[in-house]
This record gives sequence, structure tokens and C-alpha cells, in this order.
Amino acid sequence: MRQTKNKFAQAELKLIYKRAINPVTITNGNEAYSYFKSIWDKELINIQEQFYVLFLNTAKEVICWRCLHTGTMSEALIDMKLIFALAYGCLASSFIVAHNHPSGYVNPTQADFILTKELTGVAKLLGFNLIDHLVIGNNQYYSFLSKAQIGDFVLDVVS
Repeated sequence: MRQTKNKFAQAELKLIYKRAINPVTITNGNEAYSYFKSIWDKELINIQEQFYVLFLNTAKEVICWRCLHTGTMSEALIDMKLIFALAYGCLASSFIVAHNHPSGYVNPTQADFILTKELTGVAKLLGFNLIDHLVIGNNQYYSFLSKAQIGDFVLDVVS
């Protein structure tokens, strides 16, 4: 924050971004799953739900990642404003989200379908692309993209 003697000065938001030297390219669900596995908090994966986001540029290179929330045994809160603020902040063009099911079962819940539908719609409205949503558990994953449930398809699944 800038030092000022102005009693009306407001808090300053500062954004710092350093480009990765050797960025990783994500082209499919297996690569996304491998990336998430490498960053996931392994001590919590079977205890609490966590929600992570990978932000990508137009070349599908990972710009950065963020664990957005560590929740309970059965849910994690998703703050869409934070997802898109971070996406704008790092100049992402797309993103991939993932969360774990501590039970180990990777079949998506109705809430997972609804979240995917909402993220897809808001992303499209704001100029981003949700590439995939992974549900992770027991050394396996479910990919909404590979099941054709991202984009226009997901709108039909939960309607």
C-alpha cells in the first residue's frame, strides 16, 4: 500500500503475477488429474472435501492454481466471485476445477451437476471457458468433459 498522508486515501489492491518459466500444458483429463494429484493436500484427501482451480492461458498452459476451500467431510463452499476475480487477476482464458469425495466414490452428486452447470454459464457470460470439472477419490477421477457433461450438454443433464 502506498504511504500517504491523505486521510481520505483508500486501501490499494495490488496484483503481482510472475509467469512460469516452464509452464505445464493441460490437454486432457488425465493430465489435469496428474496435475491436481501433485498439488493436492494428501493428508486431507480422505478426510475433508477440498476445491481446487487451475487457471490456464489460451495455449492451455497452467498460469497458476489455488485451493479455494477446505470444507467438511461432505461439502466444500464455492465462492464464484473469488474464482472469477482470480481468473481476471491472472489473465486466464479458461480454468479447470476439481474437488474430492472423501468417501472415495467419484460418481458426481446432483450438487456437482448443478455446480458445473452454474460455473459453465457464468464462465461463458464473463468470457471464460470451464474446460473440465473433476471429482477425485481413491486414486481415480470422474471427468465431466469426458462424459460430455460440460458446455451445452450439462445444461440438459440437470434441467
